[in-house]
Amino acid sequence: MRIYVILISAFLPMLASAQITRIYTLQGSGSASPLVSQTVTTEGVVYADFQASGLLNGFFIQDTLGDGNPLTSDGVLVYNPGGVNVNIGDYVTVTGQVQEYYDLTEIGNVTNVTVIGTVTNMVTPISIVLPVAAFTELEALEGMYVTFPQELVVTDNYNLGKYGEFTLASERQFIPTNEIDPNDNPASGTTISGSSNVAAVTSLSDLHSRGRILIDDAKSTSWPILCHILIR
Repeated sequence: MRIYVILISAFLPMLASAQITRIYTLQGSGSASPLVSQTVTTEGVVYADFQASGLLNGFFIQDTLGDGNPLTSDGVLVYNPGGVNVNIGDYVTVTGQVQEYYDLTEIGNVTNVTVIGTVTNMVTPISIVLPVAAFTELEALEGMYVTFPQELVVTDNYNLGKYGEFTLASERQFIPTNEIDPNDNPASGTTISGSSNVAAVTSLSDLHSRGRILIDDAKSTSWPILCHILIR
């Protein structure tokens, strides 16, 4: 029995009358939703709220149980500018169109958001350890509540002042050719031309990509007033 059934049992007849598409079903196991352009009704708990002016014009919801499939995400962004105000912990049903925005699955063209209760036990964040084995691991966590249990280092803050974003990594990252000579195999050789070790450079570059994550303040404006960002 799901915990919110106890909290909102009075609303069960309303839930039963709606055809609910679970979040993990609309997310699917591929790089894009199998239900793009379809109108669905789904439900979940609000775990992040970015409805305020200048933010994402929406909020994230997550299925409280999920399907146990590591290839499907249990969370999704609800893009609803000027819509019903929600708060973290609200359990909501949402009706809207499944969309892909810059390869991110979201629910847009929202026609209904109904707050039907409050969940006291929030969803547990999923731990991500960098570097991931493959980028598909991150795709499967799209829109979900996550946490990084390891100590991360700032590896890039070039866009911090203008866009409020910076990059964290599992370790300091240097340009691969600072560590590996693409001409030499082994890298300690003295060859000054050729490409016998390019594969090693490419491999390290790929490892770096899988070992970092971009942190953003969720603001859509340039040169934002920066605030403290909690990473846990």
